[in-house]
Amino acid sequence: MLLEELELMRKIRAAEVLHELNRRGVKKIGQVKIADMQRRDEFDYDEVMNYYQTLLKKEKEAFEGEKQKKLKDVEYWARAVREEEKIATGKYAKEHGEEEMK
Repeated sequence: MLLEELELMRKIRAAEVLHELNRRGVKKIGQVKIADMQRRDEFDYDEVMNYYQTLLKKEKEAFEGEKQKKLKDVEYWARAVREEEKIATGKYAKEHGEEEMK
């Protein structure tokens, strides 16, 4: 009884994940089409969940990579601004430094 309930819950969860994968545009898990799995109502919970977890991991890694790239771009921009300010300050000091020291 308890094992049957667990198996039913796993099947429901796998069906939800298959629906989510289908919504994201994934057509196959391995060699099997998701539409065929859903039509026959036969799918391996572990296989579906492993695929989904791998997909989520790849998406997270891609997101983190983009985040790191954006942070690096911001750091480069901030450094360039500091360098421009340094050059402008040096130029101003060179042109007006003697006048302001009097």
